[in-house]
Amino acid sequence: MSEYPERALVVFAHPDNVDFAAAGTVALWVRAGVQVTYCMVTDGDTGGQQAEVDGASLAEIRRAEQQTAAALVGVSDVRFLGYPDGALVEGLELRRAITRIIRWSVPSGY
Repeated sequence: MSEYPERALVVFAHPDNVDFAAAGTVALWVRAGVQVTYCMVTDGDTGGQQAEVDGASLAEIRRAEQQTAAALVGVSDVRFLGYPDGALVEGLELRRAITRIIRWSVPSGY
C-alpha cells in the first residue's frame, strides 16, 4: 500500500488560493503518481487592479492563470464551478455542485 492516495480532489474557493496553500503538496503527490483534480468554486471575477478590465474578462484571465499554474505542478484536470467572487454562500446548491465533481472524478467500480 502506497503512502499516497490514488487520487485527490483539491477544492478551493478562489483561483490561485491552491497555489499559495497547497501547491508543494500537490506537486509531491503528482510526482508520486497521484491523479489530482482541482475544483475552483468561484471564478475570480473581482479583485483586479485594472479598471478597464470587466468581471467577465477578469474571470477568463484567472481561469487561464489557474490552468497554467496547475500545469506547472502537473495537474491537468482543473474544474471551475463559476460562482461569482464575493457572493459564495454555503448551501445545498454548492454541495451538489461539488458532489458532481466528486462523482465524476471517481471511476466506475469504486
